[in-house]
Amino acid sequence: MSDFDWLSSALDAGCAQETITIYGHQVAYRLPTVRQLVEAKTLCRQYEGSEAYNLAYGTALWAACVQTVDGQPAFRALSKQDDRLQAKWLKAMNSLYPETLEKWLQAYSKLKTKADEELLHLGESSAATPNRN
Repeated sequence: MSDFDWLSSALDAGCAQETITIYGHQVAYRLPTVRQLVEAKTLCRQYEGSEAYNLAYGTALWAACVQTVDGQPAFRALSKQDDRLQAKWLKAMNSLYPETLEKWLQAYSKLKTKADEELLHLGESSAATPNRN
């Protein structure tokens, strides 16, 4: 496997996605990009060190990752600025319930672990294959 093939596979493995059912609703989501993770942590900085941090960060992850609920866009932007993570996060903070968030976070954690394992396996495969430059 060439370096390019490995990188391409690693990028694909890092963008895992799935659809799960939460309280009878189909929720389609994907793992976040590095930029989305940085934005989520930045948005939640004001809650760092408080009991509210995990809820705030989990909600920011929801806003970054969830694409559709029951086949409909999870967030509808009214303007270009409403499509930013901050606008989605504020909407999720106002409408999401902790129980739903907890169920989604459990599924998110499993999908992230699976993607991490795939990346580790790709790395091991790459190390075992001589580089053909």
